[in-house]
Amino acid sequence: MTARDTPADRIRGLDTGADDYLLKPFDFGELLARVRALQRRPRGVGAPVLRCGRLALDPVTRRVTVDVTERAFTATEYRILELLLRRMPAVVDRKAIAGMRGRTETEPLGSNAIDVQVSRLRAKLPDAGSASSPSAAPATGWSRK
Repeated sequence: MTARDTPADRIRGLDTGADDYLLKPFDFGELLARVRALQRRPRGVGAPVLRCGRLALDPVTRRVTVDVTERAFTATEYRILELLLRRMPAVVDRKAIAGMRGRTETEPLGSNAIDVQVSRLRAKLPDAGSASSPSAAPATGWSRK
Protein backbone atom coordinates (compact mmCIF):
# COMPACT_ATOMS: atom_id res chain seq x y z
CA MET A 1 0.00 0.00 0.00
CA THR A 2 1.29 3.42 -0.87
CA ALA A 3 0.29 6.97 -1.57
CA ARG A 4 2.64 7.09 -4.57
CA ASP A 5 0.17 7.19 -7.41
CA THR A 6 1.94 8.09 -10.64
CA PRO A 7 2.16 5.45 -13.36
CA ALA A 8 5.97 5.54 -13.03
CA ASP A 9 5.68 4.73 -9.30
CA ARG A 10 3.33 1.82 -10.00
CA ILE A 11 5.57 0.47 -12.77
CA ARG A 12 8.66 0.74 -10.58
CA GLY A 13 6.88 -1.01 -7.70
CA LEU A 14 5.76 -3.92 -9.87
CA ASP A 15 9.10 -4.16 -11.69
CA THR A 16 11.01 -4.36 -8.41
CA GLY A 17 9.07 -7.36 -7.17
CA ALA A 18 5.63 -6.33 -5.92
CA ASP A 19 2.82 -8.77 -6.73
CA ASP A 20 0.22 -6.03 -6.49
CA TYR A 21 -0.02 -2.28 -5.95
CA LEU A 22 -2.78 -0.74 -3.83
CA LEU A 23 -3.13 3.03 -3.58
CA LYS A 24 -4.14 4.93 -0.46
CA PRO A 25 -6.83 5.70 0.40
CA PHE A 26 -8.18 2.25 -0.33
CA ASP A 27 -11.43 0.45 0.13
CA PHE A 28 -11.12 -2.25 2.81
CA GLY A 29 -13.32 -4.59 0.77
CA GLU A 30 -10.95 -4.26 -2.18
CA LEU A 31 -7.98 -5.06 0.07
CA LEU A 32 -9.72 -8.23 1.30
CA ALA A 33 -10.61 -9.24 -2.28
CA ARG A 34 -6.95 -8.85 -3.32
CA VAL A 35 -5.82 -10.97 -0.35
CA ARG A 36 -8.34 -13.67 -1.32
CA ALA A 37 -7.09 -13.57 -4.91
CA LEU A 38 -3.51 -14.08 -3.70
CA GLN A 39 -4.64 -17.00 -1.56
CA ARG A 40 -6.15 -18.69 -4.64
CA ARG A 41 -2.74 -18.86 -6.31
CA PRO A 42 -1.17 -22.31 -6.38
CA ARG A 43 0.96 -22.95 -3.31
CA GLY A 44 4.60 -23.84 -3.64
CA VAL A 45 4.86 -22.15 -7.00
CA GLY A 46 7.24 -19.27 -6.71
CA ALA A 47 9.04 -17.12 -9.17
CA PRO A 48 11.39 -19.13 -11.35
CA VAL A 49 15.03 -19.25 -10.33
CA LEU A 50 17.08 -17.02 -12.62
CA ARG A 51 20.23 -18.69 -13.97
CA CYS A 52 23.37 -17.70 -15.85
CA GLY A 53 26.09 -20.32 -16.09
CA ARG A 54 26.67 -21.62 -12.57
CA LEU A 55 24.97 -18.57 -11.00
CA ALA A 56 21.44 -18.97 -9.62
CA LEU A 57 19.28 -16.22 -8.12
CA ASP A 58 16.07 -17.21 -6.33
CA PRO A 59 13.73 -14.18 -6.19
CA VAL A 60 11.52 -15.83 -3.56
CA THR A 61 14.24 -16.49 -0.99
CA ARG A 62 16.55 -13.73 -2.30
CA ARG A 63 19.46 -16.21 -2.24
CA VAL A 64 22.25 -16.09 -4.79
CA THR A 65 24.43 -19.14 -5.28
CA VAL A 66 27.32 -20.13 -7.50
CA ASP A 67 27.21 -23.90 -7.80
CA VAL A 68 26.03 -24.64 -4.23
CA THR A 69 27.92 -21.83 -2.48
CA GLU A 70 25.77 -18.94 -1.31
CA ARG A 71 27.08 -15.44 -2.02
CA ALA A 72 26.21 -12.33 0.00
CA PHE A 73 25.19 -9.05 -1.64
CA THR A 74 24.02 -5.64 -0.51
CA ALA A 75 20.43 -4.77 -1.38
CA THR A 76 21.52 -2.56 -4.28
CA GLU A 77 23.93 -5.17 -5.66
CA TYR A 78 21.16 -7.77 -5.46
CA ARG A 79 18.66 -5.54 -7.30
CA ILE A 80 21.15 -4.80 -10.08
CA LEU A 81 22.05 -8.48 -10.43
CA GLU A 82 18.37 -9.43 -10.58
CA LEU A 83 17.74 -6.76 -13.23
CA LEU A 84 20.64 -8.05 -15.33
CA LEU A 85 19.45 -11.65 -15.07
CA ARG A 86 15.82 -10.80 -15.83
CA ARG A 87 16.78 -8.91 -18.98
CA MET A 88 19.37 -11.42 -20.16
CA PRO A 89 20.54 -11.78 -22.92
CA ALA A 90 19.76 -8.14 -23.70
CA VAL A 91 22.29 -5.48 -22.83
CA VAL A 92 21.17 -3.36 -19.87
CA ASP A 93 22.15 0.25 -20.32
CA ARG A 94 23.14 2.73 -17.64
CA LYS A 95 19.78 4.51 -17.92
CA ALA A 96 17.88 1.35 -16.90
CA ILE A 97 20.08 0.87 -13.85
CA ALA A 98 19.92 4.57 -13.00
CA GLY A 99 16.12 4.25 -13.00
CA MET A 100 16.42 2.01 -9.96
CA ARG A 101 16.49 3.59 -6.53
CA GLY A 102 19.45 3.71 -4.18
CA ARG A 103 19.37 3.38 -0.42
CA THR A 104 16.25 5.54 -0.14
CA GLU A 105 13.16 5.90 -2.30
CA THR A 106 14.14 9.43 -3.32
CA GLU A 107 17.81 8.76 -4.08
CA PRO A 108 18.42 7.64 -7.66
CA LEU A 109 21.57 5.71 -8.45
CA GLY A 110 24.15 8.13 -9.81
CA SER A 111 26.69 7.35 -12.50
CA ASN A 112 29.54 6.76 -10.04
CA ALA A 113 27.33 4.60 -7.81
CA ILE A 114 26.46 2.40 -10.79
CA ASP A 115 30.14 1.95 -11.62
CA VAL A 116 30.92 1.03 -8.00
CA GLN A 117 28.02 -1.43 -7.69
CA VAL A 118 28.78 -3.20 -10.99
CA SER A 119 32.47 -3.37 -10.07
CA ARG A 120 31.55 -4.99 -6.75
CA LEU A 121 29.29 -7.49 -8.52
CA ARG A 122 32.10 -8.44 -10.90
CA ALA A 123 34.50 -8.88 -7.98
CA LYS A 124 32.04 -11.11 -6.11
CA LEU A 125 31.21 -13.19 -9.20
CA PRO A 126 34.47 -13.58 -11.14
CA ASP A 127 33.70 -17.14 -12.23
CA ALA A 128 29.92 -17.36 -12.11
CA GLY A 129 28.92 -16.72 -15.71
CA SER A 130 30.58 -19.70 -17.34
CA ALA A 131 29.22 -23.19 -17.14
CA SER A 132 32.44 -24.78 -18.35
CA SER A 133 35.37 -22.51 -17.56
CA PRO A 134 35.88 -21.32 -13.99
CA SER A 135 38.20 -18.55 -15.17
CA ALA A 136 35.76 -16.98 -17.62
CA ALA A 137 34.26 -13.61 -16.78
CA PRO A 138 30.51 -13.47 -16.13
CA ALA A 139 28.16 -12.42 -18.90
CA THR A 140 26.67 -9.48 -17.04
CA GLY A 141 24.84 -7.82 -19.88
CA TRP A 142 26.20 -4.48 -18.70
CA SER A 143 26.70 -1.52 -21.01
CA ARG A 144 28.11 1.96 -20.33
CA LYS A 145 25.53 3.61 -22.65
